[in-house]
Amino acid sequence: MPAAATDLFEMVSVSTAEYADVTADGSAPTSWTPIKLIEEGTFNPDFKPGTRTPQYDAATRQVFYVYGAADENKITVTIHKASKQDVATFTGSTVDASGILQKGATTLVNKAFRFTGKTIDGKACTFIAYNADVAVTWSGAIDSAQKAVGLQLSLSLMEDNGTPPHIASFQ
Repeated sequence: MPAAATDLFEMVSVSTAEYADVTADGSAPTSWTPIKLIEEGTFNPDFKPGTRTPQYDAATRQVFYVYGAADENKITVTIHKASKQDVATFTGSTVDASGILQKGATTLVNKAFRFTGKTIDGKACTFIAYNADVAVTWSGAIDSAQKAVGLQLSLSLMEDNGTPPHIASFQ
């Protein structure tokens, strides 16, 4: 269930995160799987414009056309206490009947994600990514202090199959 709409685009916290299979029609999924725990301060939206190359008129020295490369829309988030099934889902792996995670050969995984939190004025808000290519990193020193190494997801947001296509929504 989406959170109440807000007029501020200033998300300051994430309280829940969920994922689902991408829908064929580009709509938001109706059934979501919760992610257990997101590390505070690791939900990082990174929406960068692609490169812009201006074309100048030789006589007037004014820009008359701008060539643009694709925008980069990405989110990184670190999950602590990820289940083996979460890891399998995000890496294209499987968990066998005896509970052993078998790393898959595929690395192409697309999922929809929903992040719910609050805006700076305390109102509930929801960010939905409709079609994200998931890249996974599990990296860090494991030592006797038992600090957990979080599973970092890098979500490259892509257009969905909707009409018109869209990438994400903020409600």
